[in-house]
Amino acid sequence: MRHGRSLRRGSLRTENDHLRAELIFPSRYLARKDRSLIRQGPDQLSWRSVARITHAIVPSLLTSHIFARAAAMAGMGRMKMMATQTTGISAAERQVREELAACYRIVARYGLSDLIYNHITARVPGSDEHLLINPFGVLYEEISASSLIKIDLAGDVIAPSSVSGLGVNRAGYVIHSAVHGARPDVACVIHTHTRAGCAVAAMQEGLLPLSQTALRFYGRIGYHDFEGPATELAERERLIVNLGSHDALILRHHGLLTCGRTIGEAFHLMQRLDAACQIQVAAMAGHPMLPSAESQTRTSEMLASGARAPGIPASGRIEWAALVRQQDRIDQSYKH
Repeated sequence: MRHGRSLRRGSLRTENDHLRAELIFPSRYLARKDRSLIRQGPDQLSWRSVARITHAIVPSLLTSHIFARAAAMAGMGRMKMMATQTTGISAAERQVREELAACYRIVARYGLSDLIYNHITARVPGSDEHLLINPFGVLYEEISASSLIKIDLAGDVIAPSSVSGLGVNRAGYVIHSAVHGARPDVACVIHTHTRAGCAVAAMQEGLLPLSQTALRFYGRIGYHDFEGPATELAERERLIVNLGSHDALILRHHGLLTCGRTIGEAFHLMQRLDAACQIQVAAMAGHPMLPSAESQTRTSEMLASGARAPGIPASGRIEWAALVRQQDRIDQSYKH
């Protein structure tokens, strides 16, 4: 959008437009002349005006928060965003919230999201019973630190989202709480419904050792048979048995799941697993051949988590740091 161009075209002088403008620029922070500017209507509100208003209220609100509100109006329509709640949140939890929100944005950027469905959960520091999860109804690209919901393993809300009126999807709670409850070593769980992941999940052979990428999971992936949408608590026991001590699980006819000791590790495993599925789907169009049994075993051992093979990072730590830096260059509104 060019400098000075109106936020929206045409006549928008309706009561709803005025309300949306007030949501972005609360009038209690503004001088009288700036309030009158907003009440002229959003069609008169240029980016130059936004900058002037922002400078007027910096002592009360962060500039980044103001532009996040503007993005909310443009991208989230009628969804009303409540003020960011930071009271009672420790520095450690705040850090995890920001990192998890970044993960949602990065997953969306890599094309691994599925509309408003799926979930990424992270354990809250200092409590084995509390998790952070996305509000059901928000796109991954809209997730921010304050919009995440804190729940316990029983599914009860401990701290609501900053997005009013939205709760937790039961299917997401059933799957993710099962893994977090049974695996205290797991800090983050990611579940996806990508096309390639669902395609391999529908193949009788499952994930084949066709590529170096796939061999990261050779002998280290579980399979869980399809039982319909995961809304029954009884399914959690079978899912945990099928996951076992692995960090990756293929849910037959459903999708993929990975877990990690860090958010970065969970994402790295998911990105690698989905890439392996894409390679397999493409290879099946021809006449694929498998590498030798010896090379399969050797590669799998080198890529194992904690193997520390020279020049081969396995935990995702280096990759994740680079991805977060990239996200910060693109958009830092996930931190709000």
